[in-house]
Amino acid sequence: DMCAAPGGKSLILLESIITGQLWCNEISQARRHKLKNVIQEYAPKSSREHVFIKGKDGNRYGLMYPDTFDKILVDAPCSGESHLINSMTELEKWSLTRTKRLSKNQYSLLCSALLSCKPGGSIVYSTCSISHYENDDVIERLLNKKSQLVTLDLPQIELPGIEKTKFGYIFL
Repeated sequence: DMCAAPGGKSLILLESIITGQLWCNEISQARRHKLKNVIQEYAPKSSREHVFIKGKDGNRYGLMYPDTFDKILVDAPCSGESHLINSMTELEKWSLTRTKRLSKNQYSLLCSALLSCKPGGSIVYSTCSISHYENDDVIERLLNKKSQLVTLDLPQIELPGIEKTKFGYIFL
């Protein structure tokens, strides 16, 4: 889990581990502290020995750990537009420039994940954004530049509140 805090996704991933390790990475020290507390409080003691909490820059994982991981989750930092509806403070922070900057970081994280994933491994990319800049555009850029390394394999999902996009789904 390259961007693991606050830890809910990591707990779900931990439930599926029978053997192996779960690396929960979070670059922010404050968020990493929250992540540690969540794992400590909610993960069964027997499962905690499989969890390793790291504080590395996820953008560098591909260089530090090439061809290392079987499965990688990149739930990338994003603009999270749903917060704009409920908070004037968040609305004031929003800008197209910020969204485009975030999409560059998301692409970098995804490329890093691609390099650190073993051949034949799996990567899940997600955001809490509805912006095409941070979703389909990131995937399209990856496919254009790294198509020889990527196979896009999406499950078929047809449920109310889920919209199919060019390269994925938006859960509304």
